[in-house]
Formats: sequence, structure tokens, C-alpha cells
Amino acid sequence: MPGQIKIDDGAGNYTILTNAGSLGSDKTITIPNETATLATTNATNLGGLVKIDDHDFSASTSVTRDSVFSSTYDNYKIFINITDGSATTVQCAIRLRASSTSTTTNYDGHRNYVSTGGTAIHGSSFGTTYLYLGDTDSSSTDATCSDITMFAPNLAAPTKYLLQGQGFYNTNFVSQQIYGFQSDNTQFDGIEIYPFSPGGATITGNIQIFGIKQ
Repeated sequence: MPGQIKIDDGAGNYTILTNAGSLGSDKTITIPNETATLATTNATNLGGLVKIDDHDFSASTSVTRDSVFSSTYDNYKIFINITDGSATTVQCAIRLRASSTSTTTNYDGHRNYVSTGGTAIHGSSFGTTYLYLGDTDSSSTDATCSDITMFAPNLAAPTKYLLQGQGFYNTNFVSQQIYGFQSDNTQFDGIEIYPFSPGGATITGNIQIFGIKQ
């Protein structure tokens, strides 16, 4: 039987929103009993995070996610959960991508970290070919996770990177804070995460990418 969308005022009086027969069955919209404004998905003042990508990976030497950064958002939140590595002490990194190609130059930054029972290390540089991500270990699954804020990857300006997370290195848990940047004025549209040490190592886990609405 063809259906309609109706709004009930609570007393059995209906306002019909669609033409008869335009739907395959009746639909119900529930509106809370309060005074408020319902925003559409095109509203400019919603704020918050909008999910762009949610990807599981397994035993991967490289995880690439293209067409995830665009002019729609200036800044992004990225959550990376690594649940397994194929070797003892797998070190992982991030590179930015444009036109399905990873950029391998002009990175810089510092990593502050402390391992369980150890002394905090401040200002450890990680080189110019990648942004540091974290460490994982085959003997300690579910130990590595990162909360990343990425600033302006798709703007014609340097891309900045803040990370807070934890990992597992040399049988110790490691807490870390990282600041990094890529200095080109490239409008990046993608990201790569990969283990760089030891050679041939693989990782398993999940990556989620959200745009930050202004």
C-alpha cells in the first residue's frame, strides 16, 4: 500500500508532507517535545566532526587513503588504532599524499616521549622523510593508538600535525606527544601509514578520518 509522511500533533491531527503514493509505505518522524531548531545537513553552524573514512587493514606493509582531504574542511581529526605488528618493536610513520603519490621530503618535527619506568625524552627529532606515528609489538596486541589533529592538509600552505598517543617499544609501554609539519604548499588529498622498521614488517588495525566543521 502506498505511504505518506505525516506529522501528528498528538491529538490525531495530521499534516501530510508528501503526495499520496509517493512512498512505498508510511514513514514516521519523531520530534522531541521541546522548542528547538532542526538544522539540515547543509547548515553552516553545526560544528563537530564529520566522518569521511573508516578503514580496517590487516598485515599491511602500507595503508593508503586517498581523496580524504578536500576544500570542504580546513582541519581534520585522525584516529589510528594498531592492534598488531608482525615483529618485535615495529616503528610506524605517516606520509602525506597528493594525486595518489606519497611525499617523501620536507618533513620535520619533534617527539616527546616516556617509557614505563624510564626517563622522559624531550625534543627527539625524527628526520625529514616522514611524520612519526608510533610503535607496536607482536607480543603486545592492542597497545598502540594515536589521536591526531591535522591542520590544513588540503590548503596551499604548510601542513601541521599534532599527535598524542601510546605505543609499545622494547617490551615497554610508551606515552608520547608529537609536533610535526610538512613545509611544502601542496594541497594534499591523502595519507599513508606504514611500518618503516624493521624492513618488511606489517601492521593490523583501523584508521578513521573526520573533517572538523567550522
